[in-house]
Amino acid sequence: MNKTYFKTIFREIKESFGRFAAIFAIVALGVGFLAGLMITTPNMHASADKYYDENNMTDIFIKGTLGLKDEDLQALQEVDEIEKIMPAYVTDVLMDTGEQTMVTRVYGLPLEKLASGSPDFINRLELLEGRLPQKKDECLVGRSLNMEDIELGAVLTISQENDNYEDRGETYHTDQYTVVGIVSNPFYFSIEPEPSNIGNGRVGTVIYVDESNYALDVYTDFYITLKGAQEMVAFSEEYESYVEDVVEKLEVIGEERSELRTAEILGEAQEELEKGKKDYAEGKEKAESELASAWEKIQDGKKALADAQREIAQGEKDLKDGEIALAEERKKVEKELKAKEKELQAGEALLKEGKENLAQAKAQLDAVREDVEQGKALLASGVELPPEVLAQIQEYDSGLAAYEAGMAEIRAKESELAAGKAALEAGRQEAERGFAQGEAELEKARQELAKGKRELEKNQAELEKGEQEYFEEKAKVEKELQEAEEEIAEAEEEIRKIEAGKWYVLDRNSNISYASFSFNSDKIDAIAKVFPIFFLLVAALVALTTMTRMVEEERTQIGTLKALGYTRGRIMSKYIIYCGLASVIGSIVGLLIGFQVFPTVIWGAFTTMYELPSFTTQFNWYFALLTSGAVTLATLLATISVCNQALKEKPAQLMLPRAPKPGKRIFLENIPFIWKRLKFSYKATARNILRYKKHFFMTVIGIAGCTA
Repeated sequence: MNKTYFKTIFREIKESFGRFAAIFAIVALGVGFLAGLMITTPNMHASADKYYDENNMTDIFIKGTLGLKDEDLQALQEVDEIEKIMPAYVTDVLMDTGEQTMVTRVYGLPLEKLASGSPDFINRLELLEGRLPQKKDECLVGRSLNMEDIELGAVLTISQENDNYEDRGETYHTDQYTVVGIVSNPFYFSIEPEPSNIGNGRVGTVIYVDESNYALDVYTDFYITLKGAQEMVAFSEEYESYVEDVVEKLEVIGEERSELRTAEILGEAQEELEKGKKDYAEGKEKAESELASAWEKIQDGKKALADAQREIAQGEKDLKDGEIALAEERKKVEKELKAKEKELQAGEALLKEGKENLAQAKAQLDAVREDVEQGKALLASGVELPPEVLAQIQEYDSGLAAYEAGMAEIRAKESELAAGKAALEAGRQEAERGFAQGEAELEKARQELAKGKRELEKNQAELEKGEQEYFEEKAKVEKELQEAEEEIAEAEEEIRKIEAGKWYVLDRNSNISYASFSFNSDKIDAIAKVFPIFFLLVAALVALTTMTRMVEEERTQIGTLKALGYTRGRIMSKYIIYCGLASVIGSIVGLLIGFQVFPTVIWGAFTTMYELPSFTTQFNWYFALLTSGAVTLATLLATISVCNQALKEKPAQLMLPRAPKPGKRIFLENIPFIWKRLKFSYKATARNILRYKKHFFMTVIGIAGCTA
């Protein structure tokens, strides 16, 4: 009997395979989708947790508003739950890449621990390209979806656009860094931008340098891992609760350490202020003394300058008097020389006239000389000459004697005139020498006077320069003193404004990448909690519709079996096994596909927002039994409901075809204004919607679930 019964069931499956496949398909789809959605978030958390554990990601990180010291580190090491602590320096600064200026987050880390693979290095960096820094001016650059791509060999320089550019040496030992390696950091794997309080408010890139590049005397951050945290799954309530308890402990320590740090800062600031006040008082006294001494020297210089000006004025007067006296003497001598020169000129004129007369006499003598010489020759030979010839010879001789006497007198006059000229020239030269000597003495006096004037002008210029420098220095000193007073006042105000130090004890949820990933993965989990309702309803409606049609088609068979004495359970078991078998097979196939395909697809979609590690899929029996059991139960309940409704009828009624439902008016027919204006096809559609309510609701719920 049982063998025949099961043959009947399998024959039914074979003959109505489309109906069986429909139940199988909707169950496989529902179970696969539900199981995939429900397992996605745990798988994502497990994959991320594995990535965090492999890279020793920090569980807690601390930032101190007044910095963190070695004493703070020692205090934290006494906390039992803490496993490792790594101090670090973290600052944001504007850097030039040669093409643009961007906000750069600079991490100062113990890179020697990274190179040695030490487990003490928290937030381990994975070297993607290049090498680790070997010099102070070398750095690593982070590669992430929310960062600018910086290539190997790029040079980053601290920008002059930074507000505190002049004080950069107080923070960094190096102004310029060369990128020698590209790394990834579990702290940064999201597309969400990291905020900053400088520049455009967005971190453009992250670089990592050795901690020795920082000039700070306090740390800025502590990165902490907790004992036993890696054995827990990140994002889980167990992990979050454990970390929260430790955070509360550290906050208590932070309050104590912050009070001590605040007192230390205030003490140092007050001490520095008192030193500044003392330096100000000493500097003011010294400056006032130096200014008074300089002013006294200026007054002495003015007095000496006035004396020199009087001496110069007297010298100019004496020089002018000398020039006048020399000019008058020159006039007098020139007048005397001119008078003597006139006398000589008159003598020369007389001498010239005498020479002319003698020349005429000489010419007359020369004219008769030949005749006279012939007459004298004849006379000497004894020839007696006529009286007129003798008279002529005698006249010639007397004329010649007179001529020679005149010439002798002329020569005497010439000698006398030459002596006069020589005396005149000697007098002139003597006068010129005197004048030259006087002029030389005057020139010497002029030069000495000019030299004195130059020295006076120089001294006056120096005095004016000194006076100007004095006033400038005085103004400078007064300004510096004023600035010093203002600085002291500002320092006092800053001391009054110093707020109590505070530790910000932060967990992973304060990291943008972690928080964003957690939030978005929780969205998937939230969807997985809502969608089962739609899939259960759709599966139940599909099973209800399918099994209703199947039961309607086999009414005669059901009536015959009931008439033959088969129990309700025996009759229903065929349909329960039919639907249950389709549901179980569909659940198995759906689980096998859903646990692998849907989480992997969703993880792949997340890679557009996150740089994610390899995805880990796992089979979860809890979710498998929950989803397959819920969907199978929904289909079975629908089947039982249909069978119960059919078995309520008597065998004789079941053996007859079901009578059609009595026609009845729908509510739209009671509104003639609308009903009369509808086309026939619309009227038929309206009647079918209200007649086959299961089909209607199955369609509505299915579409609602798909569009949700």
